[in-house]
Amino acid sequence: MMLKIDNISGGYNKEVIVKNLNFTAERGQLLSFAGPNGAGKSTLLKMIAGVIKPYSGKILADNKDLSSLSPAERAKCVAFIPQNFELEFDYSVYDIILSGRFPFLNIWGNYSVKDRETVEDLIEKFGLSDLRNQPLNRISGGEKQRVSIARALAQGSDILLMDEGFSFLDLNYQAEIMKIIKTLTEKENKSVLLVSHNLNLISAYSDKVIMLKNGEITACGVPDEVFSSSEIKKLYNVEMEIELNRKTGRPVIIYPETEC
Repeated sequence: MMLKIDNISGGYNKEVIVKNLNFTAERGQLLSFAGPNGAGKSTLLKMIAGVIKPYSGKILADNKDLSSLSPAERAKCVAFIPQNFELEFDYSVYDIILSGRFPFLNIWGNYSVKDRETVEDLIEKFGLSDLRNQPLNRISGGEKQRVSIARALAQGSDILLMDEGFSFLDLNYQAEIMKIIKTLTEKENKSVLLVSHNLNLISAYSDKVIMLKNGEITACGVPDEVFSSSEIKKLYNVEMEIELNRKTGRPVIIYPETEC
């Protein structure tokens, strides 16, 4: 499913945070967003997810305006992994992941055998078997993130939005989830939009990168094009060196040396 952002502006309490953005995310593409705090990255994903309404512009999925869809129809198109995953009620890990299947509930509001098989597969894939009956408030931040990602994948949506989905994860789970994401894009032809402050992770895995500052796009292209010392300086006001990974040829950001 192709996602088109058509001249979108938006924010909170009448303050404009994202300004007249235009871009597309193609089928089977991992599109990442980089930029300093307050650049508008999370606001943008929330508008695409339908959490907040844009002030102007359109969000189209295969030329369908997402604002015209019912919640269930929109959930089949877009799944959202928020930066902080908390729930008002303390459901178990199993029930939270199962709730991701709500777009497929039958007319009696019951989950099917396929729904439950999907959940079992995700619980095993994300190493959550020992936690399946645990309430959400009794597990760690990293475990909550794995539950949040599993719930989003349970939706089976064509477009996956991830807002800082790796901040509490151990390195092994980061690598495992990136494998899953690459499977979604390369084999299942899904579109993934990722926000992360980990520039080297973005560079290593992304098909396209958009850099945001003050709600506007400052650069857009493949990692080789956007990860230059000058672009990093423009975005973060810091000097960084760029080297190429010997195995992949992708840019690697080298932090400057500091004197002890």
